[in-house]
Amino acid sequence: LNHASEIFKVVNEYIAGRLDWAFCVGVCTDGAAAMTGRLSGFTARVKEVAPECEATHCMIHREMLASKNMSPELHTVLNDAIRVINHIKAHALNSRVFELLCEDMDADYRRLLLLQ
Repeated sequence: LNHASEIFKVVNEYIAGRLDWAFCVGVCTDGAAAMTGRLSGFTARVKEVAPECEATHCMIHREMLASKNMSPELHTVLNDAIRVINHIKAHALNSRVFELLCEDMDADYRRLLLLQ
């Protein structure tokens, strides 16, 4: 057994009797070879039992990889933005005030995703 078959075996045993692979529409991985190998990776094994399933590379993992090579100034700006977003999302009142502010500014979007 390789890592992909071991991972698939564990996932398959976990969902057996609880879920039907036919309803699996997507899996998200870290992009490692054991996960994404075209012939024997985890996603290839999932596609054997759920042919319509789409495999994606985790966005948070992508952001983490990208941030390793970013300039210190840009990294500081990104961290500041994350702190502001998390402050807004920390309390329902902050989110409501932010939504009203966006309405007043006629912004296209009025909600934030939670970053951590």
